[in-house]
Amino acid sequence: MTATSAPLESDFPDGAGAPRIRVAEWVCLGAVLVLHAVFLERVKLLTVDDALITIRQARNLVEGYGFVYNPGGPRVESYTNHLLFLWQALTLWLGGNALTSTKLLGAAGSSALIVGAWLLARDLVRWSGAGLERLPAPVLFFGPLLLAISPLVTFGAMAGLETALFGGLVTLGVWQVLRVFHGEALPWGAGALFGLALWTRPEGLIWLVGYGVVLGLVAWRQGRAWKPLAVALATGLGFWLALAVFRLAVFGRLHPNTYYIKMAGDPVGRFFSGLNYVRDWAVLNFGFGWIALGVAAAFLQLPARRAPALVVLLGLLGHLVLVAVEGGDWMPHLRLIAPAMGIALGLAATGVALAWLRVAPRLGRAFRPVAAVGTLVLAFGAYQIVLAEEYRAFGEAQTRIFGWNDAHIPLGKWLGEWQLRRLAADREGLTVAIEDIGWVGWYSEAQIVDLAGLADPDWAREVYDSGREAVYPAGPLIHDVRPEVVVLVSLTGPRESPRRILWPSNKAIYTHPDFLKNYREKVIFTHKDFPGDGYFLHVFLRNDVFDEPPAVTPPKARAVGR
Repeated sequence: MTATSAPLESDFPDGAGAPRIRVAEWVCLGAVLVLHAVFLERVKLLTVDDALITIRQARNLVEGYGFVYNPGGPRVESYTNHLLFLWQALTLWLGGNALTSTKLLGAAGSSALIVGAWLLARDLVRWSGAGLERLPAPVLFFGPLLLAISPLVTFGAMAGLETALFGGLVTLGVWQVLRVFHGEALPWGAGALFGLALWTRPEGLIWLVGYGVVLGLVAWRQGRAWKPLAVALATGLGFWLALAVFRLAVFGRLHPNTYYIKMAGDPVGRFFSGLNYVRDWAVLNFGFGWIALGVAAAFLQLPARRAPALVVLLGLLGHLVLVAVEGGDWMPHLRLIAPAMGIALGLAATGVALAWLRVAPRLGRAFRPVAAVGTLVLAFGAYQIVLAEEYRAFGEAQTRIFGWNDAHIPLGKWLGEWQLRRLAADREGLTVAIEDIGWVGWYSEAQIVDLAGLADPDWAREVYDSGREAVYPAGPLIHDVRPEVVVLVSLTGPRESPRRILWPSNKAIYTHPDFLKNYREKVIFTHKDFPGDGYFLHVFLRNDVFDEPPAVTPPKARAVGR
């Protein structure tokens, strides 16, 4: 393919073009998606605190306050997910429920990730020339089936974040750009998918440039048409340019505020923390097994003298390196790796399918009982992998999501009731300093001092430029900002002393010599299930706050994870 983008005849093993999708494949896909819907239903109540940060800012935009987290405050991109922010703002403008619409979009994204993994595996097998028509349809769905029930995918879809949407766009983008490479797809379509992905998370730019440049160089070296890949790259970069212009015009920054906070501090320490994060996926979630099957897929394609599976594998490994550089993440369940699971399991399905096609012709009829037993063993092994992963994931959810929300939602509602009382009495609203601002910011509608820095553009950039650790300055908070309420997290309950406050910003505030002179502890928020996790929210009021806050209603008992 030297001058045009027409496909080589050898790209299609049967010489008649890409084979049609068989009825059996459609049936398998439908069954997998129905199963995925069942697993999504199981975790539909899952909502991460950070999801409400984006929704609050979308509400402020719709209500006319502008691109701000605090009404009347500075413009700030306190969210990472620009496309999701636009979706939520549209939902609120139309009078809908932004959290519900976000979860629906997450379900669509996770379904797209599953479909993309199937299509990717299908075409990787086809491009190998091994004979796609000879492959039993269910074999292609080894990877998609595991994705449908994997907590990495289901949690990401229902958490209220951009995880599943980003994963779906990236998976479909990789599949489409490979089809552009083979002369089978329009280049602007692949570029648009990557463009939407980089509007969803900043890492989308790296996926776009990585695949566009690498495949372009391969095409040029092989004498293929490289211009369609250049068009795809240019289309995606057009999305980036539009977003960059918007950010500079509105916020005066090229990156979201979260970038400056996350990338502040010691890069070496952050990298080793990220390596531990990747290791957890590789060891505890069988990531090394999916990589090994991806290596097998690339190796089994080599006789065809072109191995797109190798390019996909390099993309997966590149994503893992990027996660390590970012330092990992605190949110469940392996949120930064989840978007690459479509690629990982698409490659794994390719490895299984190509191995099947290699072994079956050599064994003939004798292969049938071997295949039957092997399939059962593989299915049982996959079930055990997902079962162990689910056990760990739900343990994380109980601590970091359900338990966390059990403390923060009542706190936010309590502050919101107090806020309404103040406004009704023609007094100023509350200012609350807190580390996790999602639920509390949404329900209280108070002015929020974000101790993590996501909603403070000046401090976030100052910390990033200085290279120091992101620890909120205690002195200015106590003496200059003087919030009526300060919420600190500790590992100790109401009857334990001294307080075991470990988070750097919280500890700096609590140990400042003037803090307990100016603030008094009023109440502690937790839940009956939460003390076992060892976290308590200590609410301190400024000494000169004279109005009495509402009484605290003890939380009702609930079953674990509900």
